[in-house]
Amino acid sequence: MLIEKKDTDYSFGMISDEILYMILGEYGFDDDWIVLPLININKNAIAINKRSETARKAVVLYKNVLYIVKEIPWYTSNEEFTRFEMAYQDEVRKLGSKVPKILRQKDGNLYAVMQSGSQKKFIFVQEYVEGDSWDGTEVCIPSVASALAKLHNDSMSVSEKIKESYCPPYSNVFQLAKKMLDIMFDELNSKRKLTHESDVIEAQTFHDFCMDKSIRLEEESLKDGYGELSIPVHGDY
Repeated sequence: MLIEKKDTDYSFGMISDEILYMILGEYGFDDDWIVLPLININKNAIAINKRSETARKAVVLYKNVLYIVKEIPWYTSNEEFTRFEMAYQDEVRKLGSKVPKILRQKDGNLYAVMQSGSQKKFIFVQEYVEGDSWDGTEVCIPSVASALAKLHNDSMSVSEKIKESYCPPYSNVFQLAKKMLDIMFDELNSKRKLTHESDVIEAQTFHDFCMDKSIRLEEESLKDGYGELSIPVHGDY
């Protein structure tokens, strides 16, 4: 997963009605659909644009069935990755993992391409699957672990054709942690004139402590086998 600053989203995380009309038409939807501004997460009503800030999306009710329309996140928005991700999710679902079914357009494609100025946007539609986030209790851990293990095992069984079609960025949790620490300190340095010197020193101490600890933990984990197996899964896992 790449870590960098995101450009300002003037759509506030939502896909506009204008774009929805164009996209849903390619999937064979007529105009008899409505957009739901809220979704249920752990029995709480959460605004769509507050659930995630990495991509624009919409929850659509069409003929009493819920669908999610989602734009490929800005940090992976290219056709090579989109083609891989859609084919990967489609095959993992067929292997039995509990992932949403991706709809195909009238021409059979798993995603739509929309020109936005000089850039291309990639948007797909999938069925809405009801579920809950982990509530922090131990009783849910076996279910979470079982679903995650199934996804990981199915990831290993994805066809070689899909695996060879694209090489996703390799994510190392320790490298990500160190990069986030550097970004934090760089951001503070960029505002150094507005920051009290004692706060800068404290941040430097915190940065160095966490960096040393991350390096030490990575060395210990590598000795125990971390990194020997890599599989294509979503960064949140």
